[in-house]
Amino acid sequence: MREAQRSGWKTVLWSVSDPDTLTSEQRKSFDEVIRFDEYEFETFARKASDADVVFIDEMYLPDSFYEQARAFVDRFKNAKLVAMDDMNQRSMESVHLVINPELGLRAAEYQSEKVLLGEEYCLLRSGFENPQKRDWPSKSSSVPVLVIVGGTDPHGSAFDALEALRGIEEKNFAPVLISGDGRNRESIQAELSHFDKFKFETGLNSRELADWIETCSFGVIGCGSTVYEFAAMKTPFVGLCVADNQQRTSERIEQAWKMPIVYRHANGISQDALERAIRSTLEQLEADAVFNFGNVDLLGAKRVIRYLDTLSL
Repeated sequence: MREAQRSGWKTVLWSVSDPDTLTSEQRKSFDEVIRFDEYEFETFARKASDADVVFIDEMYLPDSFYEQARAFVDRFKNAKLVAMDDMNQRSMESVHLVINPELGLRAAEYQSEKVLLGEEYCLLRSGFENPQKRDWPSKSSSVPVLVIVGGTDPHGSAFDALEALRGIEEKNFAPVLISGDGRNRESIQAELSHFDKFKFETGLNSRELADWIETCSFGVIGCGSTVYEFAAMKTPFVGLCVADNQQRTSERIEQAWKMPIVYRHANGISQDALERAIRSTLEQLEADAVFNFGNVDLLGAKRVIRYLDTLSL
């Protein structure tokens, strides 16, 4: 949405969530925020004066919702219905344009009018444009490692990552653990205290996150949107597949980028597998290996907005 603003678009967020939960960075991406009690198109019609593009990003809405959305959009002259989707399980027949940034995707069974497929359309936040490498850990031979699991980390995978780093006794690591909401702060900091150098960060904006990705030698990260952020910054990682909706992306990363992925099973994450994956990444770094990050770059949002401009003419 920041890229849309830069191109002269007015951006409006329609949401059933409390606007006060938006971060300041998220709020700046919208010229206006309208809260609804529920997603109901008759209500939208009464409050929305006009629109060129209605952009929906929700992975679990059924095709029937998009049928209602298309009827609503068709009330506006030349307006277009656009949907983000990374599941590839809905027909999207009612949609003008589907954007699926799945890694390596070149064909899909969507029945929408148009599609944009592949990682070159991943939408990174504006803070990733000019990252700065931090002087950390200062005057230390420790290897800086960024640990991000994402979400609320219900399985405690951050602890698995820290335990695996501790298990590689021949190396000194300086972990930077980023938590979305600061949950389990005391227990995480107790685990971090086993390292000579460490940081615990929470509530970071995209620029601060980009700086840490630029600073660290590699990451141990959940296989959500963070993998695209690391790829855009050309920073290698060990991926943790900790949720069902990460399975497809994880398999693609292994096949296309040859990044090591460790899968969480019913009995948890294998510490042996995670330590092996970290050692493998260290060996490649020490050998100055060239890592493959496919077509991910910082221009995905520009490409999408440029295409939307042609749709709305």
